[in-house]
This record gives sequence, structure tokens and C-alpha cells, in this order.
Amino acid sequence: MRLQVHDRMTEQVYLEPLRSFTTSVTPGPVFTIPVLEKGRAALEAINEELGLAFDEQDLAYYTRMFQDEMKRDPTNVELFDIAQSNSEHRCAGLLLVAEPPPQIGQAVHVQLP
Repeated sequence: MRLQVHDRMTEQVYLEPLRSFTTSVTPGPVFTIPVLEKGRAALEAINEELGLAFDEQDLAYYTRMFQDEMKRDPTNVELFDIAQSNSEHRCAGLLLVAEPPPQIGQAVHVQLP
């Protein structure tokens, strides 16, 4: 059961107790995406490469934000964080507006406004 109840993106299942926090994982490099030079095409490329799931509206918004407002190139880490936040907020929005199936109402006793 415990193998089925975890978020593979943020959690790790340990089949035995940890003896150390040492890991063999080496973090990837942090690099900038050349939005100032290449515009939206740079965001489209990194969106595809990292699987960020930015849609048309996201691409337009973040291109404008980094090019025109912040006047700097974003890093891959920033864009990954933005994509994760977008995903979480979209899911929460769906939960707030979607009509839950009848059986959910029996299990959940707190209603959202």
C-alpha cells in the first residue's frame, strides 16, 4: 500500500531505514534561458525540453514578464518552479469549480465555498 500512496515527484519510498543522507545524485546545472535575445521561441524550446506544460497563455505572459517587465533572462530552475506552481494552482482551481461525483460527497464532510 505505501508504494501506491506517495508523490513520485517529491517523495521517495524507503524499503529500509536510512543510515545516511548521502546520495549519489548530482544536481543538474542552473542555466539561463535567452528570452531577452530570442523571445518566446526560447521559452517554447525549454518548455518542450523540460516538459513544463506551459500553454499559449503562459508562454505569452512569461515572455512579456521577463522581456518587458523584469528585463532579464529566467533560469531553468525558476521556470520549473513556475510550472510546478501553475500545475498546483490549476488543480486547486479545478477542485473548487468542478462538480464532485456523488460518492465524493459521502466521504468528504467539509464543503468548499
